[in-house]
Amino acid sequence: MSIKVGVASGTWGIGPVEIPGQIPWNVFLDETKLAGYKYIEAGHYGYLPTDPTTLLNELAQRDIQVIASTVMNGHLDKPDDWPSVKSELMLAGKVGASLGAKHIVLIDDFYSSENRLPETSDRILTDEGWKHLIETTHKIADISKEEFGLDIAFHSHGDTHIETTEQIERFLEDTDPNKVSLCLDTGHLNYGGGNSVDFMKKHHERVSYMHFKDVNTEILERVKSDNISIQDATTMGVFCDLGEGNVNYPDLGKVLNDIEYSGWVIAELDMGTPVTRSPLKAATKARKYLESVGVG
Repeated sequence: MSIKVGVASGTWGIGPVEIPGQIPWNVFLDETKLAGYKYIEAGHYGYLPTDPTTLLNELAQRDIQVIASTVMNGHLDKPDDWPSVKSELMLAGKVGASLGAKHIVLIDDFYSSENRLPETSDRILTDEGWKHLIETTHKIADISKEEFGLDIAFHSHGDTHIETTEQIERFLEDTDPNKVSLCLDTGHLNYGGGNSVDFMKKHHERVSYMHFKDVNTEILERVKSDNISIQDATTMGVFCDLGEGNVNYPDLGKVLNDIEYSGWVIAELDMGTPVTRSPLKAATKARKYLESVGVG
């Protein structure tokens, strides 16, 4: 088995570029190298240098490779959002292709707003909305492959219309496996009430890419009981160090070895900005923990 382990900029609290006070990109790259990682995602467009030559030089100096870019800029079920989704797709695709990336990670937009969640009925798509989400995903996959040679890995996410095990399984059933694979985020799956170990056992053939994070059960219970948005939950610390939450990583490591998973695993501890702890220490700790459970 040859699992390649990387780290996500979310561990440094990095989000959309308009958020003030984020850690400088050069510090993120320096600390990625110090923590022992060789793979990262490009993250939100505009955080890292957008000139490919400049960025490739910076990456080469640190022996780091970008293996995915991200698209999350609109609701996939809403036709009116297509222009913003496509705009980010073209930017992310161009950057990813120029850097030798393998995937575009596609995420639907939040249904939550500000600091609270909508009523339950607003969290579930209509049949028409679901149909459009699937069609849009296929359209994105076609453009990504034809224009940039990049595969789409769909990322289920808390506070989006694909967050529970049932929704993810419906998505897999309705999408073409030759066009769309899954970026399995263990933290978001468990955040939505799922079990990452059981899910990977059942659906590993559709999983091409993984994000590893962990979930603090006590904080999650408060989040659910008080109807708190995932943005505020993240600030509260719902995502904790690997091995300290409700994801069973020793068992997941065994599953990955049993199925001979050979893709990328991206360690990620989502933190808000400004960060409240050392990202370097968190990233280093995660790397050592993954080694202890047979990953990487």
